[in-house]
Amino acid sequence: MARDQKHLLSSYREVFQRLRAAGIKVFVTPITPRPGYTDQNNRDRHTVGTFVSKWNSCGGTCDGVLPFDQVLKDPVKPNIIHPPYDTGDGVHANIAGQQALADIVSLPMLTASTLR
Repeated sequence: MARDQKHLLSSYREVFQRLRAAGIKVFVTPITPRPGYTDQNNRDRHTVGTFVSKWNSCGGTCDGVLPFDQVLKDPVKPNIIHPPYDTGDGVHANIAGQQALADIVSLPMLTASTLR
């Protein structure tokens, strides 16, 4: 793993630890697709995705993973946002994409996080 990737993951762990120490639950998502990613960007994206997916809890440092990357990706071209969810810039989800993301977040999960 590259030095920058280790630094990135270390930063995530530190922030997650601070949030959880403050009683705030941490839910994360792997990095969503972008058409302009370089090979290095994709390696970094894979590293972050592997980290957040580890045991579905960032290796025990977060409370859960929301698979926004899987919801938004084009099934034929996984490095781009599925066209019906794309605003047209290749980076941001439109209203339909935002609704698709909202549909995977459960109300019990959100209310449980506020009761901590």
